[in-house]
Amino acid sequence: MVMKIRWMAVLICGLVAASAFAQDNRTVGLQVGAFLPTSSAAQDLFGKQWLSVSLTPRPYDLKPGLSYSENLNVLGRDNNGNKVFMLLPTYGARFVMGDINAKGMTPYVAARVGPAYFDYSLTYQGVRHSTKRVGFTGHIEVGAWFNKSFRVYGQYNKMSEFDGVRFDGFEVGVAFALFKF
Repeated sequence: MVMKIRWMAVLICGLVAASAFAQDNRTVGLQVGAFLPTSSAAQDLFGKQWLSVSLTPRPYDLKPGLSYSENLNVLGRDNNGNKVFMLLPTYGARFVMGDINAKGMTPYVAARVGPAYFDYSLTYQGVRHSTKRVGFTGHIEVGAWFNKSFRVYGQYNKMSEFDGVRFDGFEVGVAFALFKF
């Protein structure tokens, strides 16, 4: 079972990478933010603020209007013997409200859903849970580009509940282009 889950995670990463590389004139960016879980159980187990890191492939020249959008988010936390790792590839739509090539701010909204891989060991309500699971995730994101290479964002993440713990939460951060191909 563990091997199946690992292969599924590798397959999901491959699909995200393939969708990025299958299109010409793409940028791959790094997104770094603070994840703030909304569940009191998750806050008690892992703390109220976590580091979030994502890869964000996108077209270099975003056009105004509706377009396809993907994201690969990785969340992890280790706190007082409780550990969690989440791999969250999401796919959906983005609506850009202006020309990204224009000076100033270009706002956007995005909605994405996808599978989620959870690997955790935690003690909740006196019971130790240690498992790997596949669930679902989705998020709504709002943000703004300040040029083709830098943006700020905020999003709300909804995730599957396992063993009485929800990993939903808010995330705020910045993203910047790493390279163009």
